[in-house]
Amino acid sequence: MKKNILLIVSLLLIGGQMLNAGSYNLNERETVDLSGIDEILFDLRGPKCALCVNSLDIFSSLLGEGSGNDLVLSLEGDITSNRRKAVPDLIIDKTGRTLVIRIFTDERTFFGLSQRGKARFEGLIPSSFTGDIKAQVSSGEISVQSIQVNNLVVESSSGDMSVEDTVCDRISLELSSGDLEADQLITREALLIKSSSGELNLGTLNGETIDIKASSGDINIGTLMASESTEVNSSSGEISADQITSSQTLVKTSSGTIGINLLETLDGALYATSGDIILGSAEAVKLDIELSSGDLKIAELIGDRTFVKTTGKGEIENARGALKYRGSSGDVFLGVTDLNASIDIDLSSGDINLIAPGNSSFDIYMDTSSGDKRSDFDILGKINNGDDEIEGTVNGGGISVVLKTSSGDIKLLKD
Repeated sequence: MKKNILLIVSLLLIGGQMLNAGSYNLNERETVDLSGIDEILFDLRGPKCALCVNSLDIFSSLLGEGSGNDLVLSLEGDITSNRRKAVPDLIIDKTGRTLVIRIFTDERTFFGLSQRGKARFEGLIPSSFTGDIKAQVSSGEISVQSIQVNNLVVESSSGDMSVEDTVCDRISLELSSGDLEADQLITREALLIKSSSGELNLGTLNGETIDIKASSGDINIGTLMASESTEVNSSSGEISADQITSSQTLVKTSSGTIGINLLETLDGALYATSGDIILGSAEAVKLDIELSSGDLKIAELIGDRTFVKTTGKGEIENARGALKYRGSSGDVFLGVTDLNASIDIDLSSGDINLIAPGNSSFDIYMDTSSGDKRSDFDILGKINNGDDEIEGTVNGGGISVVLKTSSGDIKLLKD
Protein backbone atom coordinates (compact mmCIF):
# COMPACT_ATOMS: atom_id res chain seq x y z
CA MET A 1 0.00 0.00 0.00
CA LYS A 2 2.81 2.43 0.92
CA LYS A 3 4.53 1.71 -2.40
CA ASN A 4 1.33 2.46 -4.33
CA ILE A 5 0.85 5.73 -2.46
CA LEU A 6 4.42 6.76 -3.16
CA LEU A 7 3.98 5.94 -6.83
CA ILE A 8 0.77 7.98 -7.08
CA VAL A 9 2.40 10.93 -5.33
CA SER A 10 5.40 10.72 -7.64
CA LEU A 11 3.24 10.67 -10.76
CA LEU A 12 1.22 13.63 -9.50
CA LEU A 13 4.47 15.45 -8.82
CA ILE A 14 5.74 14.81 -12.33
CA GLY A 15 2.42 15.83 -13.82
CA GLY A 16 2.49 19.05 -11.84
CA GLN A 17 6.03 19.77 -12.96
CA MET A 18 5.07 19.24 -16.60
CA LEU A 19 2.56 22.04 -16.25
CA ASN A 20 5.54 24.31 -15.68
CA ALA A 21 7.71 22.67 -18.37
CA GLY A 22 9.50 24.95 -20.79
CA SER A 23 10.01 24.75 -24.53
CA TYR A 24 13.56 24.83 -25.84
CA ASN A 25 14.94 25.33 -29.33
CA LEU A 26 18.27 23.57 -29.89
CA ASN A 27 20.61 25.12 -32.43
CA GLU A 28 24.21 24.50 -31.44
CA ARG A 29 27.36 24.08 -33.49
CA GLU A 30 30.90 23.42 -32.26
CA THR A 31 34.22 22.77 -33.99
CA VAL A 32 36.98 20.76 -32.30
CA ASP A 33 40.59 20.45 -33.45
CA LEU A 34 41.56 16.75 -33.42
CA SER A 35 45.31 17.35 -33.25
CA GLY A 36 46.77 14.94 -30.68
CA ILE A 37 43.50 12.95 -30.38
CA ASP A 38 43.67 9.16 -30.81
CA GLU A 39 40.15 8.27 -29.64
CA ILE A 40 36.71 9.88 -29.88
CA LEU A 41 33.92 8.75 -27.55
CA PHE A 42 30.41 9.83 -28.50
CA ASP A 43 28.37 9.30 -25.33
CA LEU A 44 24.89 9.99 -26.69
CA ARG A 45 23.00 8.17 -23.98
CA GLY A 46 20.01 9.76 -22.27
CA PRO A 47 20.11 11.50 -18.89
CA LYS A 48 20.32 9.59 -15.64
CA CYS A 49 16.97 9.86 -13.94
CA ALA A 50 14.44 8.24 -11.65
CA LEU A 51 10.69 8.13 -12.42
CA CYS A 52 11.19 9.43 -15.95
CA VAL A 53 8.48 10.13 -18.47
CA ASN A 54 10.58 10.48 -21.58
CA SER A 55 9.33 10.62 -25.16
CA LEU A 56 12.29 12.60 -26.44
CA ASP A 57 13.37 11.19 -29.80
CA ILE A 58 17.03 11.80 -30.66
CA PHE A 59 18.47 10.86 -34.04
CA SER A 60 22.27 10.61 -34.10
CA SER A 61 24.40 10.69 -37.21
CA LEU A 62 28.16 10.18 -37.64
CA LEU A 63 29.63 11.02 -41.04
CA GLY A 64 33.23 10.51 -42.03
CA GLU A 65 33.30 12.94 -44.91
CA GLY A 66 34.69 16.01 -43.14
CA SER A 67 37.70 17.95 -44.40
CA GLY A 68 40.78 19.32 -42.69
CA ASN A 69 41.46 18.26 -39.10
CA ASP A 70 38.34 19.57 -37.35
CA LEU A 71 35.44 17.62 -35.89
CA VAL A 72 32.21 19.52 -36.57
CA LEU A 73 29.37 18.93 -34.11
CA SER A 74 25.78 20.11 -34.32
CA LEU A 75 22.68 19.66 -32.16
CA GLU A 76 19.27 20.82 -33.37
CA GLY A 77 15.66 20.31 -32.37
CA ASP A 78 12.69 21.44 -30.33
CA ILE A 79 11.88 19.85 -27.00
CA THR A 80 9.77 20.38 -23.90
CA SER A 81 11.34 19.62 -20.52
CA ASN A 82 10.60 20.22 -16.86
CA ARG A 83 14.32 20.40 -16.09
CA ARG A 84 16.39 23.11 -17.73
CA LYS A 85 19.64 21.42 -16.73
CA ALA A 86 18.46 18.20 -18.39
CA VAL A 87 18.00 19.82 -21.80
CA PRO A 88 20.41 18.30 -24.37
CA ASP A 89 23.58 20.30 -24.84
CA LEU A 90 26.94 19.82 -26.53
CA ILE A 91 29.40 18.87 -23.80
CA ILE A 92 33.03 18.51 -24.89
CA ASP A 93 35.77 17.10 -22.71
CA LYS A 94 39.39 16.23 -23.49
CA THR A 95 41.21 13.71 -21.32
CA GLY A 96 44.71 13.07 -22.55
CA ARG A 97 44.44 11.84 -26.12
CA THR A 98 40.74 10.99 -25.75
CA LEU A 99 37.93 13.33 -26.78
CA VAL A 100 34.55 12.77 -25.10
CA ILE A 101 31.35 14.21 -26.60
CA ARG A 102 28.16 14.14 -24.54
CA ILE A 103 24.72 15.64 -24.97
CA PHE A 104 23.62 15.09 -21.37
CA THR A 105 25.57 15.71 -18.19
CA ASP A 106 27.16 12.65 -16.69
CA GLU A 107 27.28 14.06 -13.18
CA ARG A 108 23.63 14.38 -12.09
CA THR A 109 20.66 12.10 -11.61
CA PHE A 110 17.29 13.77 -12.20
CA PHE A 111 14.19 12.84 -10.23
CA GLY A 112 10.80 13.15 -11.90
CA LEU A 113 12.26 14.16 -15.24
CA SER A 114 9.78 14.47 -18.10
CA GLN A 115 10.73 15.42 -21.65
CA ARG A 116 9.33 15.17 -25.14
CA GLY A 117 10.16 16.36 -28.62
CA LYS A 118 12.71 15.63 -31.33
CA ALA A 119 16.40 16.42 -31.66
CA ARG A 120 19.18 15.63 -34.11
CA PHE A 121 22.86 15.22 -33.27
CA GLU A 122 25.45 15.14 -36.04
CA GLY A 123 29.18 14.55 -35.91
CA LEU A 124 31.10 15.34 -39.09
CA ILE A 125 34.42 13.52 -38.73
CA PRO A 126 37.35 14.56 -40.95
CA SER A 127 38.65 11.86 -43.25
CA SER A 128 42.13 12.61 -41.91
CA PHE A 129 41.23 11.09 -38.51
CA THR A 130 42.30 7.43 -38.34
CA GLY A 131 42.17 6.68 -34.61
CA ASP A 132 39.37 4.91 -32.71
CA ILE A 133 35.68 5.83 -32.51
CA LYS A 134 33.13 4.59 -30.00
CA ALA A 135 29.48 5.66 -30.03
CA GLN A 136 26.89 4.82 -27.35
CA VAL A 137 23.17 5.54 -27.57
CA SER A 138 20.45 4.51 -25.12
CA SER A 139 17.37 5.51 -27.09
CA GLY A 140 16.84 6.64 -30.64
CA GLU A 141 18.22 5.86 -34.05
CA ILE A 142 21.88 6.13 -34.97
CA SER A 143 23.38 6.29 -38.45
CA VAL A 144 27.07 5.81 -39.28
CA GLN A 145 28.37 6.40 -42.77
CA SER A 146 31.69 6.62 -44.62
CA ILE A 147 33.91 6.08 -41.57
CA GLN A 148 37.54 5.00 -42.10
CA VAL A 149 39.35 4.53 -38.79
CA ASN A 150 41.28 1.87 -36.89
CA ASN A 151 38.51 0.65 -34.59
CA LEU A 152 34.79 1.43 -34.68
CA VAL A 153 32.43 0.45 -31.85
CA VAL A 154 28.72 1.34 -31.93
CA GLU A 155 26.42 0.31 -29.06
CA SER A 156 22.67 0.91 -28.87
CA SER A 157 20.42 0.02 -25.92
CA SER A 158 17.20 0.80 -27.75
CA GLY A 159 16.67 1.97 -31.30
CA ASP A 160 17.54 1.14 -34.87
CA MET A 161 21.06 1.37 -36.27
CA SER A 162 22.42 1.80 -39.80
CA VAL A 163 26.08 1.55 -40.81
CA GLU A 164 27.24 1.96 -44.41
CA ASP A 165 30.38 2.43 -46.52
CA THR A 166 32.78 1.91 -43.64
CA VAL A 167 36.34 0.58 -43.72
CA CYS A 168 38.18 -0.19 -40.46
CA ASP A 169 40.63 -2.60 -38.89
CA ARG A 170 37.90 -3.76 -36.53
CA ILE A 171 34.16 -3.04 -36.36
CA SER A 172 31.87 -3.96 -33.44
CA LEU A 173 28.12 -3.29 -33.66
CA GLU A 174 25.92 -4.21 -30.71
CA LEU A 175 22.16 -3.69 -30.26
CA SER A 176 20.02 -4.59 -27.27
CA SER A 177 16.75 -3.77 -29.01
CA GLY A 178 16.28 -2.54 -32.56
CA ASP A 179 16.94 -3.43 -36.18
CA LEU A 180 20.27 -3.09 -37.98
CA GLU A 181 20.84 -2.08 -41.59
CA ALA A 182 24.47 -2.52 -42.65
CA ASP A 183 26.10 -2.50 -46.07
CA GLN A 184 29.56 -2.16 -47.58
CA LEU A 185 31.44 -2.93 -44.38
CA ILE A 186 35.11 -3.83 -44.84
CA THR A 187 37.41 -4.85 -42.02
CA ARG A 188 41.08 -5.68 -42.26
CA GLU A 189 40.70 -7.83 -39.16
CA ALA A 190 37.47 -8.56 -37.27
CA LEU A 191 33.79 -7.70 -37.77
CA LEU A 192 31.43 -8.39 -34.85
CA ILE A 193 27.67 -7.90 -34.98
CA LYS A 194 25.53 -8.78 -31.97
CA SER A 195 21.81 -8.24 -31.44
CA SER A 196 19.65 -9.20 -28.47
CA SER A 197 16.36 -8.43 -30.19
CA GLY A 198 15.79 -7.21 -33.71
CA GLU A 199 16.27 -7.99 -37.36
CA LEU A 200 19.68 -7.84 -39.03
CA ASN A 201 19.66 -6.79 -42.68
CA LEU A 202 23.23 -7.00 -43.91
CA GLY A 203 24.40 -6.23 -47.43
CA THR A 204 28.06 -6.69 -48.40
CA LEU A 205 30.45 -7.70 -45.60
CA ASN A 206 34.16 -8.31 -46.06
CA GLY A 207 36.76 -9.14 -43.44
CA GLU A 208 39.29 -11.52 -42.00
CA THR A 209 36.93 -12.90 -39.35
CA ILE A 210 33.17 -12.20 -39.24
CA ASP A 211 31.00 -13.05 -36.23
CA ILE A 212 27.23 -12.42 -36.32
CA LYS A 213 24.94 -13.31 -33.43
CA ALA A 214 21.23 -12.66 -32.88
CA SER A 215 19.32 -13.80 -29.79
CA SER A 216 15.95 -13.10 -31.37
CA GLY A 217 15.34 -12.01 -34.93
CA ASP A 218 16.11 -12.93 -38.51
CA ILE A 219 19.54 -12.51 -40.08
CA ASN A 220 19.51 -11.53 -43.77
CA ILE A 221 22.87 -11.37 -45.55
CA GLY A 222 23.74 -10.29 -49.06
CA THR A 223 27.39 -11.14 -49.78
CA LEU A 224 29.69 -12.20 -46.96
CA MET A 225 33.38 -12.85 -47.64
CA ALA A 226 35.86 -13.77 -44.88
CA SER A 227 39.44 -14.81 -45.52
CA GLU A 228 39.64 -16.81 -42.28
CA SER A 229 36.44 -17.62 -40.37
CA THR A 230 32.73 -16.87 -40.31
CA GLU A 231 30.17 -17.61 -37.59
CA VAL A 232 26.47 -16.79 -38.01
CA ASN A 233 24.30 -17.77 -35.06
CA SER A 234 20.62 -17.10 -34.35
CA SER A 235 18.95 -18.37 -31.18
CA SER A 236 15.51 -17.73 -32.61
CA GLY A 237 15.08 -16.65 -36.21
CA GLU A 238 15.82 -17.49 -39.79
CA ILE A 239 19.19 -17.09 -41.48
CA SER A 240 19.35 -16.26 -45.19
CA ALA A 241 22.28 -15.30 -47.41
CA ASP A 242 22.91 -14.77 -51.10
CA GLN A 243 26.57 -15.74 -50.74
CA ILE A 244 28.92 -16.86 -47.97
CA THR A 245 32.55 -17.37 -48.93
CA SER A 246 34.88 -18.18 -46.04
CA SER A 247 37.76 -20.47 -45.16
CA GLN A 248 35.94 -21.76 -42.06
CA THR A 249 32.17 -21.40 -41.82
CA LEU A 250 29.69 -22.07 -39.02
CA VAL A 251 26.00 -21.27 -39.52
CA LYS A 252 23.64 -22.22 -36.70
CA THR A 253 20.05 -21.54 -35.68
CA SER A 254 18.12 -22.98 -32.76
CA SER A 255 14.77 -22.18 -34.32
CA GLY A 256 14.37 -21.21 -37.96
CA THR A 257 15.37 -22.03 -41.50
CA ILE A 258 18.85 -21.67 -42.99
CA GLY A 259 18.82 -20.61 -46.63
CA ILE A 260 22.03 -19.90 -48.57
CA ASN A 261 22.13 -19.44 -52.34
CA LEU A 262 25.92 -19.88 -52.67
CA LEU A 263 28.18 -21.40 -50.03
CA GLU A 264 31.93 -21.66 -50.62
CA THR A 265 34.14 -22.92 -47.80
CA LEU A 266 37.04 -25.18 -46.97
CA ASP A 267 35.60 -26.34 -43.64
CA GLY A 268 31.88 -25.73 -43.07
CA ALA A 269 29.19 -26.70 -40.58
CA LEU A 270 25.45 -25.99 -40.75
CA TYR A 271 23.17 -26.73 -37.77
CA ALA A 272 19.41 -26.25 -37.50
CA THR A 273 17.74 -27.44 -34.30
CA SER A 274 14.25 -26.73 -35.60
CA GLY A 275 13.87 -25.72 -39.24
CA ASP A 276 14.94 -26.56 -42.76
CA ILE A 277 18.31 -26.11 -44.46
CA ILE A 278 18.08 -25.01 -48.10
CA LEU A 279 21.21 -24.52 -50.22
CA GLY A 280 21.43 -23.44 -53.82
CA SER A 281 25.06 -24.30 -54.54
CA ALA A 282 27.48 -25.58 -51.89
CA GLU A 283 31.17 -26.21 -52.54
CA ALA A 284 33.33 -27.37 -49.65
CA VAL A 285 36.34 -29.50 -48.92
CA LYS A 286 34.61 -30.59 -45.71
CA LEU A 287 30.96 -29.94 -44.86
CA ASP A 288 28.88 -31.10 -41.88
CA ILE A 289 25.10 -30.64 -41.95
CA GLU A 290 22.86 -31.50 -39.02
CA LEU A 291 19.10 -31.02 -38.61
CA SER A 292 17.27 -32.04 -35.45
CA SER A 293 13.87 -31.35 -36.96
CA GLY A 294 13.48 -30.24 -40.54
CA ASP A 295 14.18 -31.08 -44.14
CA LEU A 296 17.32 -30.68 -46.25
CA LYS A 297 17.36 -29.47 -49.84
CA ILE A 298 20.50 -28.84 -51.92
CA ALA A 299 20.42 -28.01 -55.61
CA GLU A 300 24.17 -28.54 -56.18
CA LEU A 301 26.75 -30.09 -53.86
CA ILE A 302 30.47 -30.35 -54.56
CA GLY A 303 32.62 -31.62 -51.70
CA ASP A 304 35.52 -33.85 -50.86
CA ARG A 305 33.70 -34.99 -47.74
CA THR A 306 30.10 -34.24 -46.76
CA PHE A 307 28.36 -35.60 -43.68
CA VAL A 308 24.60 -35.23 -43.19
CA LYS A 309 22.59 -36.11 -40.09
CA THR A 310 18.87 -35.42 -40.13
CA THR A 311 15.48 -36.58 -38.90
CA GLY A 312 13.63 -35.23 -41.92
CA LYS A 313 13.61 -35.60 -45.67
CA GLY A 314 16.71 -35.04 -47.75
CA GLU A 315 16.92 -33.92 -51.38
CA ILE A 316 20.26 -33.37 -53.10
CA GLU A 317 19.79 -32.92 -56.83
CA ASN A 318 23.32 -32.66 -58.26
CA ALA A 319 26.10 -34.05 -56.11
CA ARG A 320 29.76 -34.81 -56.63
CA GLY A 321 32.16 -36.10 -54.01
CA ALA A 322 32.08 -38.37 -50.96
CA LEU A 323 28.82 -38.35 -48.98
CA LYS A 324 27.91 -39.96 -45.66
CA TYR A 325 24.22 -39.63 -44.79
CA ARG A 326 22.46 -40.64 -41.58
CA GLY A 327 18.69 -40.25 -41.24
CA SER A 328 16.23 -41.12 -38.46
CA SER A 329 13.03 -40.63 -40.40
CA GLY A 330 12.41 -39.37 -43.90
CA ASP A 331 13.03 -40.22 -47.52
CA VAL A 332 16.28 -39.44 -49.34
CA PHE A 333 16.62 -38.38 -52.96
CA LEU A 334 20.20 -38.15 -54.23
CA GLY A 335 21.20 -37.27 -57.76
CA VAL A 336 24.89 -37.86 -58.55
CA THR A 337 26.40 -36.08 -61.54
CA ASP A 338 29.72 -37.94 -61.28
CA LEU A 339 30.09 -41.01 -59.09
CA ASN A 340 33.75 -40.39 -58.26
CA ALA A 341 33.69 -40.93 -54.46
CA SER A 342 32.00 -43.18 -51.91
CA ILE A 343 28.31 -42.92 -51.02
CA ASP A 344 27.08 -44.21 -47.64
CA ILE A 345 23.38 -43.77 -46.76
CA ASP A 346 21.86 -45.35 -43.65
CA LEU A 347 18.25 -44.64 -42.60
CA SER A 348 16.19 -45.83 -39.63
CA SER A 349 13.04 -45.31 -41.67
CA GLY A 350 12.46 -44.00 -45.15
CA ASP A 351 12.98 -44.65 -48.86
CA ILE A 352 16.31 -44.22 -50.65
CA ASN A 353 16.41 -43.00 -54.24
CA LEU A 354 19.85 -42.77 -55.87
CA ILE A 355 20.26 -41.58 -59.45
CA ALA A 356 23.69 -41.96 -61.07
CA PRO A 357 25.08 -41.76 -64.63
CA GLY A 358 24.58 -44.97 -66.58
CA ASN A 359 28.33 -45.47 -67.16
CA SER A 360 29.20 -45.36 -63.45
CA SER A 361 31.43 -48.13 -62.05
CA PHE A 362 30.94 -49.01 -58.37
CA ASP A 363 30.63 -51.68 -55.71
CA ILE A 364 27.07 -51.80 -54.40
CA TYR A 365 25.61 -52.96 -51.11
CA MET A 366 21.83 -52.64 -50.62
CA ASP A 367 20.02 -53.66 -47.44
CA THR A 368 16.42 -53.14 -46.35
CA SER A 369 14.65 -55.08 -43.59
CA SER A 370 11.22 -54.04 -44.77
CA GLY A 371 10.87 -52.77 -48.32
CA ASP A 372 11.55 -53.41 -51.98
CA LYS A 373 14.77 -53.02 -53.93
CA ARG A 374 15.02 -51.91 -57.54
CA SER A 375 18.04 -51.33 -59.76
CA ASP A 376 18.32 -50.05 -63.34
CA PHE A 377 21.94 -51.23 -63.30
CA ASP A 378 23.05 -54.80 -63.95
CA ILE A 379 24.55 -56.04 -60.68
CA LEU A 380 27.01 -58.93 -60.63
CA GLY A 381 26.97 -60.42 -57.15
CA LYS A 382 24.86 -62.24 -54.64
CA ILE A 383 21.63 -61.98 -52.68
CA ASN A 384 21.67 -62.84 -48.96
CA ASN A 385 19.30 -63.20 -46.00
CA GLY A 386 16.04 -63.82 -47.74
CA ASP A 387 16.43 -61.08 -50.32
CA ASP A 388 17.17 -58.42 -47.65
CA GLU A 389 20.68 -57.76 -48.95
CA ILE A 390 22.22 -57.32 -52.37
CA GLU A 391 25.98 -57.12 -52.72
CA GLY A 392 27.83 -56.92 -56.01
CA THR A 393 29.56 -54.83 -58.66
CA VAL A 394 28.37 -52.54 -61.45
CA ASN A 395 30.43 -52.05 -64.61
CA GLY A 396 33.44 -53.75 -63.08
CA GLY A 397 33.18 -52.11 -59.62
CA GLY A 398 35.36 -49.49 -57.99
CA ILE A 399 33.67 -46.81 -55.87
CA SER A 400 31.86 -47.97 -52.72
CA VAL A 401 28.09 -47.36 -52.60
CA VAL A 402 26.20 -48.46 -49.47
CA LEU A 403 22.40 -48.01 -49.26
CA LYS A 404 20.69 -49.20 -46.07
CA THR A 405 17.25 -48.58 -44.57
CA SER A 406 15.50 -50.46 -41.77
CA SER A 407 12.09 -49.73 -43.22
CA GLY A 408 11.66 -48.43 -46.75
CA ASP A 409 12.30 -49.04 -50.44
CA ILE A 410 15.64 -48.67 -52.20
CA LYS A 411 15.84 -47.54 -55.83
CA LEU A 412 19.09 -47.41 -57.79
CA LEU A 413 18.31 -45.55 -61.00
CA LYS A 414 20.16 -44.50 -64.13
CA ASP A 415 20.31 -40.84 -65.05
